Amino acid sequence: MTLGKTAVRVVNLGRISYGQALQVQQKHVRQHLDKTSDVPNTLLLCEHHPVYTIGIRQAPYPPEEEERLKGLGAEFFRTNRGGLITFHGPGIHCGRYITSHGIALNCNTEMNWFDNIVPCGIVGKGVTSLSLELSRDVTAAEATPYLLESFSKRFNCHVLPEREVL
Repeated sequence: MTLGKTAVRVVNLGRISYGQALQVQQKHVRQHLDKTSDVPNTLLLCEHHPVYTIGIRQAPYPPEEEERLKGLGAEFFRTNRGGLITFHGPGIHCGRYITSHGIALNCNTEMNWFDNIVPCGIVGKGVTSLSLELSRDVTAAEATPYLLESFSKRFNCHVLPEREVL
């Protein structure tokens, strides 16, 4: 480990439902807030089954719209993050100096899921994926090492796969 850098434990949850991932995330937030806990900073990695999430600004999304989106085969969650509807995990939620982030890195996502919403409530802007941008299939497994390297540089930390945590 590099001296002077904070260690961040990386836990890869694999493909998991949004609801299950949210429970795991909330457990880690509670442990981090617990003054008696020695749980290190943690970065959770996961892939979700198709899911739409909506933040606290939910006025334009009545229950009928929720049912329509569920009818497409996706899960639907109302969350405590800011913002409007999107097609990825939780958005940013801050409290007591802890930030729980949801990062959407579209690797080889079926982009037609976004055709059913105005992503993040931003009219006239589209979304893309690494596969579309690179004109080849890019899996999450392929992108993860690059994500972790960038995370480590940006946040000046040392990422530790779960098996390396003492």
